[in-house]
Order: sequence, then C-alpha cells, then structure tokens
Amino acid sequence: MFESRPHITKREILQMRPSHMVVVVYDELFAALREAKVAIEQGDIESRCHAVNYASEMLALLCLCLDHDKGGEIAERLSKLYAFALVRLQHINFYNDGETADELIALLEPLRKSWFELDERLETLSDQARSVVRRRFCQPSPLSLS
Repeated sequence: MFESRPHITKREILQMRPSHMVVVVYDELFAALREAKVAIEQGDIESRCHAVNYASEMLALLCLCLDHDKGGEIAERLSKLYAFALVRLQHINFYNDGETADELIALLEPLRKSWFELDERLETLSDQARSVVRRRFCQPSPLSLS
C-alpha cells in the first residue's frame, strides 16, 4: 500500500529556499502518517511499517537540520518535540493505532504552517528583489541605438 511519491530532483532541491525544503519535509511526513492510517484501516501491516519508517526518516531529517548554535532555546525545544514525535510513531506500529497519526499531524501542523508562511514571505521578498534588479540593470541604456 505505501507508495513513494514522485521524487524531487536534485536540481529542484538545489533551487529551493531552505524554508521551502522544510515545508516539503513536513508535507512528506504528513503524507506518510496519513498512509499509515489508511494501511491500519486496511489491515496492511507491511505498508503501515513502511509509512511509519518513512515518517521517522522525515522527523529525523527535521531534527538533524536544527542549528543548535543559532537556534538556541527554540532549536532545543524543537529537538525535544521531534524526539517525542519519534517515540509516538513507534506507538503507531506497536499498537496499530491510527489515532496517534492524527494526533501527530495536529501537533506538528502549526509548525508546518509557520514555515509555509515564512516561505511565502521570503518568496515575495525574492520576487521584489528580482523586480528591482531587472528595473535597475535590465533597462535599455540611454546610449543604445534602437
């Protein structure tokens, strides 16, 4: 049942803002949790295990990306939250518990929303900066012969 989603190409990753990458990881995490829940409803233990393992990888990735030097207390708190979520993921497997998947999505959704909003703001700033650069440097030169 667990199906891998279309993979993001290396080129796409290299072109992403870091904030967008975080949003993508959250999206992958939530998709895996939803797939685990569907697998539980269908009695598909293997798919549930694959989905939970993938969700664990996404949580580990979020945890590994924390910058404890610059992030200070926020990074420390997020680290503890992600560790808690990793333990709860195992509850899904051990007890075949789809409600825990819903609880984790509800717990982490506000973080994803915050990253999404930040990413949108950064995209707007990038668009504005590109517009300024175009206006400033891409205008026809007054000396050009047209």
